[in-house]
Amino acid sequence: MINFRLKDQKASTETSIRMICCFNKENFALYTRLKIHPDFWMKDTQRATQDLKIFKTGRQINYELVKLESIANSIPYSFMTEGITLTKEAFKNRFEQEAFNIVPISSTPITTPGTFVELYEAYINMMSDHKGYSQANPHRMVLGKLKSFYPNWVELDFNDITVKFHNDLMDFVLYKEGLSINYAGTLTARLKTFMNDSLRKGLHTNRDFEQFKRISEEVDKIALSTDDLKKLAKIKITIPGYDIARDLFMIQCVTGLRYSDVELLTMDNIRGKFLEVKTQKTGKPVTINIHAELQKILDKYDGFPPKMSKEKVNLYIKEVAKFAKLTDKVIIETTVKGQKVRTSHFLWELISTHTGRRTALTNMARQGIDLNSIRLVSGHTTIKQLQTYLKIDSEESATKLIDHAFYKSF
Repeated sequence: MINFRLKDQKASTETSIRMICCFNKENFALYTRLKIHPDFWMKDTQRATQDLKIFKTGRQINYELVKLESIANSIPYSFMTEGITLTKEAFKNRFEQEAFNIVPISSTPITTPGTFVELYEAYINMMSDHKGYSQANPHRMVLGKLKSFYPNWVELDFNDITVKFHNDLMDFVLYKEGLSINYAGTLTARLKTFMNDSLRKGLHTNRDFEQFKRISEEVDKIALSTDDLKKLAKIKITIPGYDIARDLFMIQCVTGLRYSDVELLTMDNIRGKFLEVKTQKTGKPVTINIHAELQKILDKYDGFPPKMSKEKVNLYIKEVAKFAKLTDKVIIETTVKGQKVRTSHFLWELISTHTGRRTALTNMARQGIDLNSIRLVSGHTTIKQLQTYLKIDSEESATKLIDHAFYKSF
């Protein structure tokens, strides 16, 4: 028997949906990785409300719940035909494997041909095939850096990836090559991802990587103003491909979507006046109002613009922004070899696909949309996560509050 319950029925914010399973007269809970505000949960039907006027993603959540329930109900029969004893732990492992592609961690490594580097290359190829070049490319960066750092990389073994190895790698990246703290942090995160994935597949038993700490620093971020966007939208472009790159970037600037989601958009994502997307990175469904600028683009192409790689968009959009005279000076402060370094750039030089997402979310906040509504559009789990994307300085904030009642006479 399968039932769905909220973790906290009285929560004032979103709370987890749990799946309560009862097999062999034993009850146990499994996480569905879905969250909902209690106001939108129908306790009698154990489903989200499907009233689109008050909750736009209810149907998507219910679809996911039906899928998870079907997986859970099939497990006992699968175990019976396979001659496997049904236990709580076995049920949980099979459910996570089938629902979320999580393979249980093996206690002993399996015998698999290939060195650490060969297996990492195979992992990168798999990522590229299933999730696209942009998802696999950061891992290519890691592997390339490991080859630069470790002279005898051909013989590199999983057991070599120790805490000391990681510390030495960080010193190499930060002080010998003079790369940024955030570059080093990204390298750590991707290396841990591969080590964890290979651990679960039983390729090794080395868990030192769990102690690796991802370092980071707050770097000045850019977000374009609505005036900047008007310049981009109005400029006449004659170079082939540049107009497509501009339009794909503009879609980000009015939706707040990551480029990995924009490049997969089709007219099937249109639901009346809304754009409904299940995000690639988190799997979360989001519903976004169709902006007037997006509608212009849809009318221009009779649908969405042709596909273009993220790398090309990043290259072309800088040139378009340069033509549009986005030439404000921007000072960026970073840490290089332990020292703070300030560098001056033209605004157009710093624009990339990631700027598009940050621009949309920042302009929503600038125009008074509350942060929780923006969070539902962006797909962030918490407002704290969302705030890291916003580029609103103290002067802007003070200007918004200049006529606030708080600052009036008692």
